[in-house]
Amino acid sequence: MEGIAVSVIVPVYNRVELLDAFYETLARQTLRNLEFVLVDDGSTDGTGPALDRLAARDDRVKVLHQENAGTGAARNAGIAAAAGRFVAFLDSDDSFAAPETLEWLYLSAIEHGARVCGGGLRRLYRGELVQDDFPAWTPELAGFKPADAGTQPADLGRKALGYDEIYMHFGHAGMMNYRDYQYDFGYTRFLFSRELLLEADLSFPTRRYCEDPEFFVRAMMAAGEFYAVPELVYVAVAGDHGRPVSAQAMCETIEGLRANLRLSKENGLALLHWITATARMDMLRDIDFSAKANPAIEKAFRDMYAEIDWGLIAPYGEPPFNAPLHQLDALHSQGVHGVTDKLRRLRRLARYRLREATGTHPLRG
Repeated sequence: MEGIAVSVIVPVYNRVELLDAFYETLARQTLRNLEFVLVDDGSTDGTGPALDRLAARDDRVKVLHQENAGTGAARNAGIAAAAGRFVAFLDSDDSFAAPETLEWLYLSAIEHGARVCGGGLRRLYRGELVQDDFPAWTPELAGFKPADAGTQPADLGRKALGYDEIYMHFGHAGMMNYRDYQYDFGYTRFLFSRELLLEADLSFPTRRYCEDPEFFVRAMMAAGEFYAVPELVYVAVAGDHGRPVSAQAMCETIEGLRANLRLSKENGLALLHWITATARMDMLRDIDFSAKANPAIEKAFRDMYAEIDWGLIAPYGEPPFNAPLHQLDALHSQGVHGVTDKLRRLRRLARYRLREATGTHPLRG
């Protein structure tokens, strides 16, 4: 009997109204010998029984039920139960870009002996695909840099900031060393060898926020290289910004950033370290900064900044620390003066350390 080619792992929590849509993106895949591992993460809206009904009519569906523990824990349960040669991950409100998506990725991985294989990602916002409008240098920053290395590290750093999505697409097909890529988001557009995950003992952190970048970097470092395809393979639903989040969400997001700062420092991934120390801080823009009055959040910020290796990021230019701290004035208006002053001192310290490492003038603003 032919073995399972790809196990698709989908964490599901209170998504009963979306089950038909995400099941359709699975069922229409042209690759044979798939299994769909659907993990009910303690749903309370009837999602669990609905998943069981899907399994009763499609023998490719395997349903797991667990107490609510978050998507990281759900994906870990899915990995443990998977039987495929490769593993794919899908969020329950997203979709694969085409019926042939998994077939393209699987056959490319097999043909080129790759343990990780991925393609492009686009975002769906309010029912419409977000159109990318990137400058002419996009293909280089999408991973395939010029062989003559004519682009200076500082230029790469400045261009990378604010252009996250350029790393979500590949200019052409080919094997790539992860050290030439150094990116940490968009893991759902890749297939991962299940053998690789088991050999390297890879799993998602069990925090509920910002858990996937750390998994992605660890998986890429374990693989060393991956095969890239230029096709769009994954469509992610983009939500509206500005919604309030809890202190727990803020602490765990900061811990996720800190984990990648630590990983990139330990492995000498200078560009990833720079990206995490700058562009990734912008992840905090939607967080209610009044929550910084919470001592746990203040400590999390201090611990995160302590992980920055200023000498490592020096070649990529001055990090714009305005990004994570741009709401400090709002804190003053709310009367949180003590925490604000401490964060301002952290910012001045950041400027001083960068000046020490680079010999440049301190940041302004």
